[in-house]
Parts: sequence; C-alpha cells; structure tokens
Amino acid sequence: MEVQQVKRPTKISFVSQRDIVEKNRSQREHILRVLDQLKVAQQEAAATVDTPQQR
Repeated sequence: MEVQQVKRPTKISFVSQRDIVEKNRSQREHILRVLDQLKVAQQEAAATVDTPQQR
C-alpha cells in the first residue's frame, strides 16, 4: 500500500489594488507609445511607397 503525499498549501501573495491599478496604467501607457511608433512607421512606409525614389 502506497502512502499518498500531502500537498503543501500554495503560498498566496496579496497585491494591493493600488499596485494593480498602477501597473495597468504603466502598461497601457507603454502600449500606447508602441502603437504610436507603429503608426509613424506605417506612415513613413506609405510615404516611401507613394513617392518613387529618384536615383
């Protein structure tokens, strides 16, 4: 007969609501910066496609 090993309780770390809000805000700001950079890059790419380059 095998003895089952008892699972140890998982340690739960509590995070304050303020920390969650702050992290969400900083991540949102970062994503908006990246989206702005993508938009600029798309506009630059479109501008180079629209105007033929002279050599």
